[in-house]
Amino acid sequence: MRVAIWGSYKHGNFGDDLMAVLFARRVREAGSSPIVLQLDPELAARLDLHVAGSVPELLDEADLCVMGGGAMLEAGSLRWAARGYSRDLERDLLALWRCARGRVPVHASSIGGSGATSPLRLSPAKAVLLRSGVVGASTVRLPEDVLLLRRLGVEATYHPDVVLGASRSFAGERTRRDDRFRVGVNLNVRTGSGLTRRLLDWAAADPAVELVFLHTHLPGHAAGYEVLPDRSDRVAHHRYRDPDETTAALAELDVLVSSKLHVGVTALSYDVPFVSYAGKAKSVAFLRSIGADHLRFRSGEDERVVSLLERALLEVTASGGPARSLLPGEQLRDQRARSHGHTDAVDELLGLRRA
Repeated sequence: MRVAIWGSYKHGNFGDDLMAVLFARRVREAGSSPIVLQLDPELAARLDLHVAGSVPELLDEADLCVMGGGAMLEAGSLRWAARGYSRDLERDLLALWRCARGRVPVHASSIGGSGATSPLRLSPAKAVLLRSGVVGASTVRLPEDVLLLRRLGVEATYHPDVVLGASRSFAGERTRRDDRFRVGVNLNVRTGSGLTRRLLDWAAADPAVELVFLHTHLPGHAAGYEVLPDRSDRVAHHRYRDPDETTAALAELDVLVSSKLHVGVTALSYDVPFVSYAGKAKSVAFLRSIGADHLRFRSGEDERVVSLLERALLEVTASGGPARSLLPGEQLRDQRARSHGHTDAVDELLGLRRA
């Protein structure tokens, strides 16, 4: 079976690429042939994945299309619509609708939004596609998204975010390389510059602390919005080049502070605490879903973040293990176990039942 994997994958972004590769690997494990929309060609070659440059090419001879993750149910504001990548996404959504209808079954897997339940908040192309009958039974990553899709005529089942199970599909093992307390930092220049300065001051004053600043876009994909201060003995960089390499780097952290969602969710899959700083509504909704509202901070709450990290440092130093006070414990373990529901649903579409 030839399986098309549709998503917003052409921007070389770690979180999107991770989901594309996760679903492609699952399809391949099932004995089918995946083809991924607009994944970076160099990355695809390293991972031995076939890539389509356009939606018509993606669906040519496809037996099934999986919409592999993404914020498909996020509201489409005027500010969002004005951005170039948003216009590209709208065009690809309409192309999916035109090319798939009456020909290729489409099923969404682990799509999500911010917990809003009104279809009126969706962008025009999202609403057209989801109302059209093209998209069949799907899986979503927030309970509220079930109601939203049903209002659009799409049957949906909730499972926790598929990325919570990333540790089952990607390299990396929860480990500490030495006695340093490693804080991963992935912040937006617009909202995170103040916290960055405060973290740099903290690391300069405490030799136990190392800051690892993450650049989550592939080389060659212009993205200058992430904070990247100069390297030093206390400041390291990690540049995303491959999902396995970056998941391994995340697994070596003691805690991650990020304004992005799926960098944080990936860290949690390895029991690395995720502290959201100036995160978007989808990050807020996710943390609420795992009972971790206390790990969400608004821009400007810099001292509160550093105080939290200082307490985590003391805990890790005393125990030699993870900062468990920053992990949602039983609720996280339960959601991680149930996150495989999305890929199990893909297995069912492929006619495969796993033991």
